[in-house]
Amino acid sequence: MNESYCLDTNKGNELWEVKNNIYFVDPTVNIGVGSKFKSSTGYSNELEGIDLKNGNVVWRRNLNRDYGWNDVFYTNDSNMILFNAGLHATCFN
Repeated sequence: MNESYCLDTNKGNELWEVKNNIYFVDPTVNIGVGSKFKSSTGYSNELEGIDLKNGNVVWRRNLNRDYGWNDVFYTNDSNMILFNAGLHATCFN
């Protein structure tokens, strides 16, 4: 999948589209987390935080994804741990 879409829940109209595969959504801070697909090399190592209100990128972080992304959880209200080729912390603030 190369795109993610936000749809109006009442009418199903498309509100915005991003060229990004969103893997994780946190509705409390309105952020989606994902990466872009590059046809020649597969998914990019650049992890992006997407503002779910408008589809804009609010932060970027380069993370190795050679072994995939395995899990996501929070250590507190602003730190997210993403399991991939090691442990990495990303702060939403």
